[in-house]
Amino acid sequence: MADYFIGTTIRFALLGVIPLIFGFASSWSDELDFILSLLVLPAATLLLLVYAGFSFARGIKLARIMQTPWKQTPWKQTPWKKAAVVSAAPLLLICTSALASPLLAAGSFGGILSRLLVKQAHYEAIIEKARSEGKLVRFGRDRDVTYRVDVGPRSALRSIPRAFSIIGRG
Repeated sequence: MADYFIGTTIRFALLGVIPLIFGFASSWSDELDFILSLLVLPAATLLLLVYAGFSFARGIKLARIMQTPWKQTPWKQTPWKKAAVVSAAPLLLICTSALASPLLAAGSFGGILSRLLVKQAHYEAIIEKARSEGKLVRFGRDRDVTYRVDVGPRSALRSIPRAFSIIGRG
């Protein structure tokens, strides 16, 4: 019985990591976000539901084995344990579904921060170029970055597709 709980929990946790990876990967590219939304999101949802169904059926089978008087089981047979075995998969499905949105946001935040770290020199070059030109508001595209620069006491670069700010020094 403990093996069932541990194995089921680990597998649901592994399925719960999919939104984290999805958020991280999709924050790097709009095209990748589109492809992942079309392919990975439905497949992950289907996988989660199918696994929940199989785990629920396995829990019911385990509870029935606990019910039979001629089978000697190594654990004490109580109604609470039977209820726990049967309800484990639906409860883990609810928990995994409830954590999907925060995990997606955390993955997206991590992806944005990693993107900022990798492209920091590029973003600072855009800010310096806009500061030297002296325009108040400027829209533009430089390589793979579509941006708007607000030049003021502190320059800010806003990436249009991902809407995060990079504050320049100065």
